[in-house]
Amino acid sequence: MPDYKYIGLEHRMGYDRRDMGNGNCIGNERRTEGKDRRAAVEPSRNEHVTWSPRYSMGIKIIDDQHKGLLDFVNELFDNSTGDEEGERAYFKKVIGQAVDYIKVHFATEEKYMIATKFLGYHEHKKTHEEFIRKVLESVKNFEAGKRLVLTSFSRFLKDWVLSHVAVVDVKYAEYFRTIATRKADGRLSINVEDIAKLSG
Repeated sequence: MPDYKYIGLEHRMGYDRRDMGNGNCIGNERRTEGKDRRAAVEPSRNEHVTWSPRYSMGIKIIDDQHKGLLDFVNELFDNSTGDEEGERAYFKKVIGQAVDYIKVHFATEEKYMIATKFLGYHEHKKTHEEFIRKVLESVKNFEAGKRLVLTSFSRFLKDWVLSHVAVVDVKYAEYFRTIATRKADGRLSINVEDIAKLSG
């Protein structure tokens, strides 16, 4: 995943500080007029993310929330039509709920990390806070009237979610597996007794 601080976050997230009003190149796409413009940013199924077992953390509630995030990313791509007015209306309608959903998901992960005394909790929480800050900055720019390129924002979100799950979340998933025990019904789970052993 690219390091956004080096390539300009606003640019990558769908905003362009340069020449906001004349339809020049924004993000990695060149906006054109009429039919050509719409064809250039037609929603692409190639951008969609299909859930795979390799994304699984082995914790149902967290896996379900990750699936929800990927569904949202796919929905963003479905609504990336090149119709600027339609994209703005869609973004305005869904972004508040999306931010709330992301915050709930992060709180869920952090609750499990605290309960299991995961040593990487503080570092992980910082990545969550930084991501929320970036998204809220994007929302603030949108509300200030800056042009939104929904495909660029969608790609930013897709890249972040996939890399976060694959690189950062996997650390707590591996930790959880090391402290979990096989219960009488055959399930691998963590209970109060398992956590108590960490202090002993």
